[in-house]
Amino acid sequence: MRAVTPLLLLFAACGSTASSIKPASYSAQAEFLDPESDDPDKTLTMSDCFTVKPAEGGAIQYKFAFHFPYDHMCEMGGTARLVKPGVWEDASQNDCRLVIENDGKGWTVNDPDNTCRNDWCGARGSIGHSFPLSSAAPWSECGN
Repeated sequence: MRAVTPLLLLFAACGSTASSIKPASYSAQAEFLDPESDDPDKTLTMSDCFTVKPAEGGAIQYKFAFHFPYDHMCEMGGTARLVKPGVWEDASQNDCRLVIENDGKGWTVNDPDNTCRNDWCGARGSIGHSFPLSSAAPWSECGN
């Protein structure tokens, strides 16, 4: 039993787990040239959003909405299971494998196999965004 205790402590110290996750919303501003304007310098500002909160069994519930030019966006939500400290994966939706990571400094949402983009994004959208923990705000639903 003595050999197990240090291993458990090492495991707990190596990354975030759902029990250490606080419900929060994260946002980042995205700026694009306005495709419908006659002014070539006119921009549009959109707010990308990511929300996360703990779920049962070490999982997290998440939702994101990422904006792109010409009103294209990616929007997806669900439950991601903990696969190792600081890394969650949602492979429950249409052969899509979404990876969400927390390195203690921020959250990163990725579509490493590019399998989620076709179902959850417009033509000019992509999934691969990061949000620093310093941008955390109280949890609120994000999306369209």
